[in-house]
Amino acid sequence: MASLCDIRRKIASLSPDDLAELRAWFERFDAEAWDKEFEENARSGKLDAVAEKAIDACRAKRPAIEARPPVQVKSQERLRRLKGKVRWEGNLEEMRRD
Repeated sequence: MASLCDIRRKIASLSPDDLAELRAWFERFDAEAWDKEFEENARSGKLDAVAEKAIDACRAKRPAIEARPPVQVKSQERLRRLKGKVRWEGNLEEMRRD
Protein backbone atom coordinates (compact mmCIF):
# COMPACT_ATOMS: atom_id res chain seq x y z
CA MET A 1 0.00 0.00 0.00
CA ALA A 2 1.25 3.49 -0.86
CA SER A 3 2.21 5.76 2.00
CA LEU A 4 0.40 9.01 2.59
CA CYS A 5 3.50 10.87 1.44
CA ASP A 6 3.44 8.95 -1.87
CA ILE A 7 -0.25 9.69 -2.32
CA ARG A 8 0.31 13.40 -1.70
CA ARG A 9 3.12 13.47 -4.25
CA LYS A 10 0.95 11.75 -6.84
CA ILE A 11 -1.94 14.12 -6.20
CA ALA A 12 0.37 17.12 -6.56
CA SER A 13 1.45 15.87 -9.98
CA LEU A 14 -2.09 15.41 -11.36
CA SER A 15 -3.30 17.48 -14.29
CA PRO A 16 -6.02 20.05 -13.50
CA ASP A 17 -8.66 17.81 -15.14
CA ASP A 18 -7.57 14.73 -13.18
CA LEU A 19 -7.43 16.77 -9.97
CA ALA A 20 -10.99 17.99 -10.57
CA GLU A 21 -12.12 14.39 -11.15
CA LEU A 22 -10.34 13.26 -7.96
CA ARG A 23 -11.92 16.11 -6.00
CA ALA A 24 -15.42 15.17 -7.22
CA TRP A 25 -14.81 11.50 -6.45
CA PHE A 26 -13.52 12.29 -2.96
CA GLU A 27 -16.50 14.51 -2.24
CA ARG A 28 -18.84 11.62 -3.06
CA PHE A 29 -16.67 9.15 -1.13
CA ASP A 30 -16.58 11.39 1.95
CA ALA A 31 -20.33 12.11 1.82
CA GLU A 32 -21.14 8.39 1.56
CA ALA A 33 -18.85 7.58 4.50
CA TRP A 34 -20.46 10.33 6.60
CA ASP A 35 -23.97 9.15 5.66
CA LYS A 36 -23.08 5.59 6.62
CA GLU A 37 -21.63 6.70 9.98
CA PHE A 38 -24.70 8.88 10.66
CA GLU A 39 -27.08 6.03 9.85
CA GLU A 40 -25.14 3.63 12.10
CA ASN A 41 -25.18 6.16 14.93
CA ALA A 42 -28.92 6.68 14.49
CA ARG A 43 -29.61 2.92 14.47
CA SER A 44 -27.46 2.30 17.54
CA GLY A 45 -29.16 5.06 19.55
CA LYS A 46 -26.13 7.35 19.77
CA LEU A 47 -28.23 10.24 18.45
CA ASP A 48 -31.26 9.69 20.68
CA ALA A 49 -30.18 12.22 23.32
CA VAL A 50 -29.48 14.87 20.67
CA ALA A 51 -32.83 14.23 19.00
CA GLU A 52 -34.66 14.42 22.33
CA LYS A 53 -32.95 17.72 23.15
CA ALA A 54 -34.01 19.13 19.76
CA ILE A 55 -37.60 17.97 20.24
CA ASP A 56 -37.73 19.48 23.74
CA ALA A 57 -36.35 22.77 22.42
CA CYS A 58 -38.92 22.81 19.63
CA ARG A 59 -41.75 22.22 22.10
CA ALA A 60 -40.42 25.03 24.29
CA LYS A 61 -40.10 27.29 21.22
CA ARG A 62 -36.40 27.91 21.76
CA PRO A 63 -33.41 27.22 19.49
CA ALA A 64 -32.26 23.62 19.44
CA ILE A 65 -28.70 24.61 18.60
CA GLU A 66 -26.52 27.07 20.48
CA ALA A 67 -25.39 30.04 18.44
CA ARG A 68 -21.75 29.39 19.32
CA PRO A 69 -20.35 25.90 19.73
CA PRO A 70 -18.85 25.20 23.19
CA VAL A 71 -15.46 24.57 21.57
CA GLN A 72 -15.45 28.12 20.20
CA VAL A 73 -16.40 29.51 23.61
CA LYS A 74 -13.55 27.61 25.29
CA SER A 75 -11.07 28.86 22.67
CA GLN A 76 -12.22 32.42 23.29
CA GLU A 77 -11.85 31.97 27.05
CA ARG A 78 -8.25 30.77 26.58
CA LEU A 79 -7.51 33.76 24.37
CA ARG A 80 -8.99 36.18 26.91
CA ARG A 81 -6.72 34.76 29.63
CA LEU A 82 -3.74 35.76 27.48
CA LYS A 83 -4.78 39.42 27.40
CA GLY A 84 -1.87 41.57 28.53
CA LYS A 85 0.50 38.58 28.71
CA VAL A 86 1.57 38.37 25.08
CA ARG A 87 3.99 40.90 23.63
CA TRP A 88 2.91 42.10 20.18
CA GLU A 89 5.47 42.86 17.51
CA GLY A 90 4.53 44.07 14.07
CA ASN A 91 2.20 46.46 12.32
CA LEU A 92 -1.37 45.23 12.61
CA GLU A 93 -2.71 47.67 10.01
CA GLU A 94 -0.11 46.48 7.51
CA MET A 95 -0.93 42.83 8.22
CA ARG A 96 -4.64 43.50 7.67
CA ARG A 97 -3.91 44.87 4.19
CA ASP A 98 -2.15 41.65 3.09
